Amino acid sequence: ENCQSLGELKALCMQKFQTSQQLLDYIHRKGGKHLLQMLPFLMSRPRLKLPGINTLDDVCRLFKSSNNILVLTGAGVSVSAGIPDFRSSTGIYARLHREFGMPRPSCMFDRNYFDANPKPFFNFAHELWPGNFQPTPCHHFIAMLEQKHKLLRNYSQNIDTLEQKANIRRVINCHGSFATATCVSCGHRVEGKDIELDILRKRVAKCPVCYGDDQKSDLGASEAGTELDAKLSEESCASAASMSPSFGVLKPDIVFFGEALPNHFFSSLREDLRLVDLVVVIGTSLRVAPVSEILGEVEASVPAILINREVVGAPNQFDVELLGDCDAVVGELCCMLGWDDGKVPVSSSTLKSAEDVTEGKTGEYGERLISRAVEEGHVVFQQPSTYFFKGFSTDAGGQVEEDDGSEFDPGSDSDDSVSYPERASSHSTVAKSSTDAGRM
Repeated sequence: ENCQSLGELKALCMQKFQTSQQLLDYIHRKGGKHLLQMLPFLMSRPRLKLPGINTLDDVCRLFKSSNNILVLTGAGVSVSAGIPDFRSSTGIYARLHREFGMPRPSCMFDRNYFDANPKPFFNFAHELWPGNFQPTPCHHFIAMLEQKHKLLRNYSQNIDTLEQKANIRRVINCHGSFATATCVSCGHRVEGKDIELDILRKRVAKCPVCYGDDQKSDLGASEAGTELDAKLSEESCASAASMSPSFGVLKPDIVFFGEALPNHFFSSLREDLRLVDLVVVIGTSLRVAPVSEILGEVEASVPAILINREVVGAPNQFDVELLGDCDAVVGELCCMLGWDDGKVPVSSSTLKSAEDVTEGKTGEYGERLISRAVEEGHVVFQQPSTYFFKGFSTDAGGQVEEDDGSEFDPGSDSDDSVSYPERASSHSTVAKSSTDAGRM
């Protein structure tokens, strides 16, 4: 009430509250719900690096001492499994634009488009079907954290269900998955395996409740999207004229444009933000809301480690950046930690300093020298807290390039056939309603 401007109000909030969750709790206790809409503005602040955490030894110490590790993952953990990415120049969205001639590639995952004609999705879904892929060393590393009772939660942006195949139980599939499917008409839910044959045969999956177990459609992928199954009973035929093209369709429970994120994402996150003692980000662009906002919601004193091919997350800062192929990085970590479950290939490389490798050379030439050292089997350390492993990514100018944004993003909706940047988020992660979250 004493603040004369929004600037004063923001300064007061940032002085009094460390996180958006603390302000949200205060609003619920004291009233002032009008502040909810301004929550992102009032509490937006980048995460700053903790000065005392800089080295691989520090990282190993944190892994050993932490018991509530929150892991955020994206497509980088599944790349070595052979799963196609979404938003690179050769990814799924680019292919959809070329091969399916859609007005926008993202229409394949647009709920309105699906309701009007579900056949394009079922023509394509077999390429994403998780039964074709196996967990990677990164998945097994996360499973190892859980086995050692260290994993608080794995928030995965992927829809491939490889976390479940790796027996990771404490996982939230933020964008849903193929694990289950739900009828768009009556809400009947089935296991993913129940629609596997339909997916693999490029056939629209039909609900056994709406159509009857022995009345399921056997429409081929080439038939018109609005054609109704000729085998419908007389009772069903009487109401056929009023059916939409998607009547009785079993849609896999992945989040499309216009759909809400799973409610348990928000309920779990609220609790996890109170307990987390280490954040580890693996294989993600951190550009897809609301997962991209989690790092900024964590208490400032909680350490954060990045495992990725390139630097991401700006303006947030990580305490240590382990840049390279994610599988290679976790292999090195397992060697240093003395962890070996037989599923993560353990490796040990010689550590060199960037100063020794570059001999004072800077710019593109210095980057090439670092790349050469890494290719020769070394891990290169650059002050104050960056390590380069096999597979790290730099552009021609010698700067670490942006992530190609490979993880599934139901919130990106660009007309560009190659690059699909996300919309800027306008809601705090913890304050988001499910309706807001679905728009991302």
